[in-house]
Amino acid sequence: MLETQEQSVVLPVFVVSEPAPVDFQEAHAAYIESGGMLDPDSFQFIAEFTPSEESAALLSHHSYAASTFQAEHLDAYTGVGLSVEEKQLYALLRNQLITGELPEVAGERPQKLSDQRLMAEILRLTSPEKMVLFESKYPQIFPE
Repeated sequence: MLETQEQSVVLPVFVVSEPAPVDFQEAHAAYIESGGMLDPDSFQFIAEFTPSEESAALLSHHSYAASTFQAEHLDAYTGVGLSVEEKQLYALLRNQLITGELPEVAGERPQKLSDQRLMAEILRLTSPEKMVLFESKYPQIFPE
């Protein structure tokens, strides 16, 4: 008869905890210091945005067609490889800018955000490595 030996195996324990709450005021201040231009509400909207069926349905409405097309055009020109989330964010925020629902910029610079600058702000928050490529294609929109 064969004898077998029992072996004990200790498995690691993973503790799943809730993520720490984000201090949006502090995060927004750091964003502005890095050259960002969006107001706190737009900043928080981008930080908390998750694509959903609701946002997809909203974007299928004809009033978002131009914004969706513009996101595709910016992606094709720059070659940054925008994600679905980045395209949806752009279309939603661009439409809010057009309709006046979105404050234009934070701080004391009341200039209107161009399409390129709006995309740059989204990339600054969602994908800084893509923003570097985007910036190289549109150097004129970034002040020295």
